[in-house]
Order: sequence, then C-alpha cells, then structure tokens
Amino acid sequence: MDRYLYYPITDYGALCDGSTDDAAAFTRAISACPAGGTVFVPAATVVGSTITVNKSLRVLGTGLSSVTAKASAGIAPIFSITADNVTIEWLKIDGNRANNGMSHGTGSAAIFVTANSFRLLSCELTGAFQYGVELQPATSSSDILGFLFQGNYIHDNGANVDGGAGQNWGVGIQSFANGSKRPRRLRVIGNRFERNYSTYAASVGVNAFGAAVSGDMVDVVIVANDILDCYNGGGMIAESGANGIRRNWRIIGNHFELTATDPAGSLSSGIECTGIGVIIIGNTFVMLGQYAAALQPIGANDTSEWVFVGNHVYSCRGGVASIASVTGGAKYVAVSGNVFDSITAGSLAVSLQQNDRFWSVGDNTFYNSVLPIYDPSNSAAISNNTGHVSSQAETALTLANGDNNDISPSSSNIRISGPTAAFAITGIQGLYNYPGARLVFYNSTAQQLTIKNESASSTAANRIKTLTGANVVLRAGTSSFTVMYDSTDSRWILVGSN
Repeated sequence: MDRYLYYPITDYGALCDGSTDDAAAFTRAISACPAGGTVFVPAATVVGSTITVNKSLRVLGTGLSSVTAKASAGIAPIFSITADNVTIEWLKIDGNRANNGMSHGTGSAAIFVTANSFRLLSCELTGAFQYGVELQPATSSSDILGFLFQGNYIHDNGANVDGGAGQNWGVGIQSFANGSKRPRRLRVIGNRFERNYSTYAASVGVNAFGAAVSGDMVDVVIVANDILDCYNGGGMIAESGANGIRRNWRIIGNHFELTATDPAGSLSSGIECTGIGVIIIGNTFVMLGQYAAALQPIGANDTSEWVFVGNHVYSCRGGVASIASVTGGAKYVAVSGNVFDSITAGSLAVSLQQNDRFWSVGDNTFYNSVLPIYDPSNSAAISNNTGHVSSQAETALTLANGDNNDISPSSSNIRISGPTAAFAITGIQGLYNYPGARLVFYNSTAQQLTIKNESASSTAANRIKTLTGANVVLRAGTSSFTVMYDSTDSRWILVGSN
C-alpha cells in the first residue's frame, strides 16, 4: 500500500465490534505502516494489551471511533509512544478504569509518551486510572521536546477510589522528570479539561491530587482552555517537581471554574507553581475553593519573575498568594490591571509572606473584596488600586468581658457582641495588617468599651496607638470607632470614635 494511504486495522484482522480484543491486529497494522503513514481506526475497538507505537506515524479515527481498554485486562497504558513524531487524531481513548484493574505507578495512563514531538488532536481522552497522558524521558541522559495538545476533551481521569498505597492522582496531562531531564516545549491550546481528580484516602495514607495539567516541565504554553472541576490538593494547573528549576510557563486566556463540590473536601487553586518565569494574562477564575494563583517557594529556593496581569478573579477564596516556605520567598512579582471581585470574606485578593520581596501591585480593582492586600514585610510597591472598601459586608465578632487581646475580625466592618460587663480591646491581628487598611467597629452591647493604648498584652505589630498617649474610654452603651493601619509605625492608629 502506498505510504500516503491509510492502513486500516480491519485489513489486519481487527473486528472492531466493541468486544473482541483487537490488540494483535492493531499491532500488525503498525508494523505494516511505514514511517509517515496513517493507521486508521474505523470503529469501536477493544484492546487487551498495550499498543506500542514505535515509528513515526499517525493514528487516526473518525471522530466517532474509539479504543477502549478491555475489561479486567489490567493494562496501562493503552498507547505507549516510543518513537518521535507520532500523532493521534479524531479518536476516543477510554481507559475503562472501573473495569480495567489498573494499578498505581509509572505508565498508569491512557497514553504514555517517552519520545519527542507527540501530538494529540481533536480527541476525547477519559477513564485513565491516574493520568490521561503521561510524559517522561525514556532515559536520564536527554530531555524530550515538542508536544501539542489541541482541541481535545480530556475528562474524568483519576481513580476516585481507595488505591491502597502510594499516591492516587487524577490528572489530564502529567509530566515527570527522569533525573535532571524533563519534558520541554509543551503547547496546550483550546482543550476542555473536566473532572480530572482523585479522592483522598487518609486511612491508608494516600496522597490524592487532581489537575488539568501538572508536572516538572520547562517552556509551557497553556492558551484558551476551559478547565473545570479539576481539583483536590494543588492547582488545576500545577507546575512542580523536585529536580532542578522549572521555568517559563505562559498561561493565557483560560477559564478556570469550580462548578461542583469536591467530594474529598480539599479544593484546588487555579494555578500553583514553584518555578521561575510564570506569565498569567487574561484568564478568568470563578468560584475556586483556594487561590486563583499561588506562588509556592520550596525550602530555601525562591520562586520569581511572575506576571499576573489583566485577569478576572470572581468569588474565589483568594486571589494571588505566596504560600509559606521555610526560608525561600516569592520575588519580582507584578500584579497589575486585574479585577478582584467578591473574594471570600476573611480571604485576600493579594497576599505576601514575610520573605517576599520586590512586588509591584498597581492599577487593580477590588470590588466587594474584604481584604485586598496583605504585605507583612512592607516590601511591595502598592499604587493606583481602587475600590478597596467597596460593598464590604458587616460581620459579627464575639468578645469577652475584660481585655480582648489580638482580636481577629473577619471583615472590615465589625459588629461587636458578647460582653456583659466593661471590656477592652488591646490589639488587632491577622490578615488586616496591610498598609492603609481601615476597620470600623460597632459596639452593639450596652457595656463600656476601652481602646487601650500601646498595650503589651497584644503582639507589638497588632497594638493600637490612640494618639492621646492614654487609653480611650468610649461612652457607655452603643458606640463605634475606626482604626487605620500604619506600616511605618507597625501600629493601628485610632482615627475616630463616638
């Protein structure tokens, strides 16, 4: 047959009846097809063993045809890609995880790739025990390069059962390093990722994790994807790994949304990265259980050179956050031109840690976001942001008789209740100690309230300066007061009372 024509697997003995094991016929078709040719899958195909693609060719379906793992076969992966320049197109690939009997470990994916220049185009990929696609160099001597995932529907990958030991992951596209070598130059464009996750089984110490795209990769472009309900543990996009430095992720024009409750109760961020050079532009983040984007230094290593620009963050538990490290920090970070809308009460739109440096936070809009910016080391350049106190809801705070030290309000408008006798406030702690923050307190009790000046009963950075050099005693019965945080003095300043 001419190399430019199709090599249908039915010509080599496949029945494609949806029940017969056609793996041997599939393999014969690959053997017959020359490099550069096309192996054609015309209808529903079941395979009971791994199909190894060991030459440069295309596996093509009809858009309605499929390859499904045979029940009880225990196979993983379905396709093992060991040759460069392989394309799989217009095919549904189903790991049949409920019936296949796969196990944890390397290769527990529908497609396992150890070679260069793999392309998955216009396919549906589902039912893998852990990973839809797994990328890993075959040896520790060289990287693998050049991957394109475009126009695919990648969904419901991950065991969602008690795996018994090790790790129980559910990821659409997962990569691993081999020593210091790793996948590079990944392009993920115009796909839909949905419900790629795995449940947590604490009783056996299983570490569950879910994501659309995850792993130890360099030079990654993720553009115009819908990423829905890929949760549990990390980020819907999670860039991480213990081998060397991960660099150059560009995440542009994607939509991240949590539309359902995570059955394991651990909700994911949109993006969680540990490396250097992460550009996040023009994305939408909707109703996420954690952050839109989380910077995560590991140990003493910094994460740096982040750009978070022109994104819309709506009704998430947080916006852009640096996650604590032992000694490392998040450095050289620009957060500009974003809209943070309805960030969950008690959470932050922008949050730094003590070791972070060289942040620029400017020209953002905070709407209905209770706590816009937290900067404990005063290291960020903050300018031209608007709407800090827009439409903030009143929240209740129950205090006790006598001194109340280092109190922790959950919004900037606070209604005090609880005391049945005279009481005092000595300091205010928590996420509110950012420059220029203002808190308004309403004492709804009939008891006399005292604002204590520079009280040693509270931590120094949480203390209140009354500007009179003495305690301020408010009138008996209902009263109110307003404080503003001054970063130079590291004190709350009493700016008004009645």
